[in-house]
Amino acid sequence: MFKYVMALLVVLFLLLQYQLWRDRDGVETTVRLHRELGSLNKQKEDMKHKSDALKEAGVNDTSIKGHARSDLGMVRKGETFYRVVDS
Repeated sequence: MFKYVMALLVVLFLLLQYQLWRDRDGVETTVRLHRELGSLNKQKEDMKHKSDALKEAGVNDTSIKGHARSDLGMVRKGETFYRVVDS
């Protein structure tokens, strides 16, 4: 009788270990997600440095919009664009 109970406990233990390591919410998935989070945090820091550099250089949202409107002829939705050409 003791052997059967022990065998059942071992099988139950192995089943729980399988779920812990290989299941959808197991250790393997958690480790993968932590790696992805680290990569995304690095990308975020890189973008923040680029944004700070652009701010220091005097580039802001208003100047970008001004460039797009005057040099590239871009208009917002609902606007009418008139180009005056010197003859």
